[in-house]
Amino acid sequence: MFCKNCGKENNDGAKFCAACGCNFDETLSQGETATKACAAKALSKRAIKKPLIIVCVVLVALFSLYQIGLNAAKPEKVVEKYVTSHAKADYGAIYDSLDIISDEFTSKELFISTNTYSADMSKNKVTSLSITPATARDLEDVEVSPDSKVDAAYKVVYTTQIDPQPFTEIVMLKKSGKAFLLFDKYKIEPSNFIAQDYQIIAPAGIKVYFDGIELDDTEVKTQKNDSNGENPIEKNVYTIPNTFIGEHTITAKSDFTEKYEAPVYVKSNSTETVSNLVIKADIRSQMRKMAEETLRTFFDGMVAGKSFAEVSSQINPVTTQMDKISKAYDAFVKADWSNFDSRIVTYTNISMTGITAEKEDGSNSSLTNRTKSPLSYCLEYMVSCDVEPQAHYILWGDRHSERNFDMDVEFSYENGELKIYGVR
Repeated sequence: MFCKNCGKENNDGAKFCAACGCNFDETLSQGETATKACAAKALSKRAIKKPLIIVCVVLVALFSLYQIGLNAAKPEKVVEKYVTSHAKADYGAIYDSLDIISDEFTSKELFISTNTYSADMSKNKVTSLSITPATARDLEDVEVSPDSKVDAAYKVVYTTQIDPQPFTEIVMLKKSGKAFLLFDKYKIEPSNFIAQDYQIIAPAGIKVYFDGIELDDTEVKTQKNDSNGENPIEKNVYTIPNTFIGEHTITAKSDFTEKYEAPVYVKSNSTETVSNLVIKADIRSQMRKMAEETLRTFFDGMVAGKSFAEVSSQINPVTTQMDKISKAYDAFVKADWSNFDSRIVTYTNISMTGITAEKEDGSNSSLTNRTKSPLSYCLEYMVSCDVEPQAHYILWGDRHSERNFDMDVEFSYENGELKIYGVR
């Protein structure tokens, strides 16, 4: 073996060099130590290099995400996605792009059902698209809600496979938070889809539904109007602050009317009136009977000279309306019956010869929107009487005289019971 210190050859197994005395055991130990040090140094270099690679990969990934986010957050991209969805009639995607607060009248489900479309529309594609910032002139005829703040506006011109004619639209956007905490997010300003302050007017006592949603009558405004002010017509006015422009359905129900359902087209600041509600046949039958009984009671009491207190037990009036009905009876008794004839005569045997409560075609079966519970029935009848001349007067013609009258009998229907609300 050779000495690593001086290079002198020595016998195998020698512990010391014969020439320089170098300890072969210590030299071997130092060599192993050097080898281990080199290995440790190599490992250390690899340990440093690995995190650097990871950091580089992360930086590249973050930069890529940044570019993707920056590109996706561009308002032009939002507009492009909106136009593509609009061309395909993908109203679910359109709704997601709108800056809108969802509630029962502005839900995604209602938006989709309001905007019905053909299944073929889903295959439509945009064939050309131009998106440019809108100018002041472009925005002259565009209506925007007063409380809406628009952050960007674009003029869009595009064609589709189904319609090759260019379509022009102004699309406005609003900022709606941040994407990745770095980029402004944009959503479409929904003026083109939202109808504001839509009103529905219906008779009091009727439940009204808008697309199956019952309107809350706790916040309803009651409208009263009448030409003479004596019998105010009470109507409930429901206001829906925001819903979708387009086709909707209004339904009206009550215990005393047939089901009412009508399609309506909703737009901002428009009003729909629920009218011509038809009273149920069995309720009309009850009303006719009660109206005839009330009228006969009034006439019999008048001929007999009875007070209202004496006849009130024979009818079924609403307790709170007793004074009003009493005044109607008193006015009935005090009526000037001399209008039957131009001469001064005495009348006996006043009676009714005919009563008609409704026409054969049922045209008198609709509500007239009167009173708190809006039931009103027009009763036509004929009064006949025998006339006697006073002394020194000569009565010409038939001693029997007739006159036609008409009377409105108003009813209240509450808790399944029909009552007399008023007589006119």
